[in-house]
Amino acid sequence: MNRLLRFATMSLAIALQNACGPVELEAAPPAHVDDGDELATSTDAIHVGEEPGVGAEAQGAGATVMSLDSDPRPELMLMAYDNPSVNPNTFRYRIVRNLSADGVGTHTGPGIIVSSPFGEADGAGVAATNLDSSSRPDVVFMAYTKPTATQGRRFRYRVGYNLSNDGVVASWGPNITTSYGANAAQGAGVAIGMIDADPRPDMVVMYYEN
Repeated sequence: MNRLLRFATMSLAIALQNACGPVELEAAPPAHVDDGDELATSTDAIHVGEEPGVGAEAQGAGATVMSLDSDPRPELMLMAYDNPSVNPNTFRYRIVRNLSADGVGTHTGPGIIVSSPFGEADGAGVAATNLDSSSRPDVVFMAYTKPTATQGRRFRYRVGYNLSNDGVVASWGPNITTSYGANAAQGAGVAIGMIDADPRPDMVVMYYEN
């Protein structure tokens, strides 16, 4: 069976299938809100999409939204951390162009391969941001790597600067390894936003402990 990238326009949660099945990006379970009197349920995942896969077997996947061209509708980047049987792991991604209000893109770009020195991982993620003076978006690729002979599990990431209209990175920053890492995981993720008064963005990394 060919692997697939699947996504929903609500809560872009990630589910990975490592044996014979697709790499899937699926909607999170219905959200439950306790208002003190009764339990409310939200099930407004309005669109589930499916795009061609970008590799062999994934050890993580992620999705992030950005704007790459003059069209006011955003683009969706779908990423998988590919774990082939012979060659080193790579980050691989596709761009779904110009999402409608229902989360449907006008077309999908080709798969793009990004080399990775990080090795095998228990999860991976991707986040769009803007880190430099250029108006072009930047992207962070992160992997929660498995132990090696010299160190335990670690969050490791690299920044791609100034994506073109076609979603191609103009230049790459250095490979960065954090000092934090602990137990085995069944998934990992990264998010970038503003947490404090400092104008520089902050980054949150997480793993789902196994």
